Amino acid sequence: MSVNQLKAEPSSPREIADLLVVVERNLADSSVTGLSQEWCFNISYSAALLAALTPLRAEGYRPPHQAHHYLVIQSLRYTINYPPALIAQFERFRRKRNQTTYDCVGNVTEKDAEAMSSQARDLLQRVRDWLMQHHPELI
Repeated sequence: MSVNQLKAEPSSPREIADLLVVVERNLADSSVTGLSQEWCFNISYSAALLAALTPLRAEGYRPPHQAHHYLVIQSLRYTINYPPALIAQFERFRRKRNQTTYDCVGNVTEKDAEAMSSQARDLLQRVRDWLMQHHPELI
């Protein structure tokens, strides 16, 4: 990933707060009983993606529309120093989400949905900690 792939664009405390509110809302929504495993997984994935976008925006960058999800996930190694194993897991979930959304139904297990939710919650906490340390002015 190269910074040249990103667009420089300043952020604001309001934007960061709004992103975090949506992440929290999505995490709460993903826990609603009666939803399909695919839907719980997709909502948790959305929460994780927005959590991953937050430090990128805090640093003053916006990803292009093309390869948006991939670039946001990969940016985690440069923003919050997210562990490579967790980036690899997030990438697997990205591919599974694409399959579920565009190609087939029924390939998300309860274990997948729980793991995606767990990763999203962990990522949110890491992002909050990183913001406190690197961009307290945006909180």
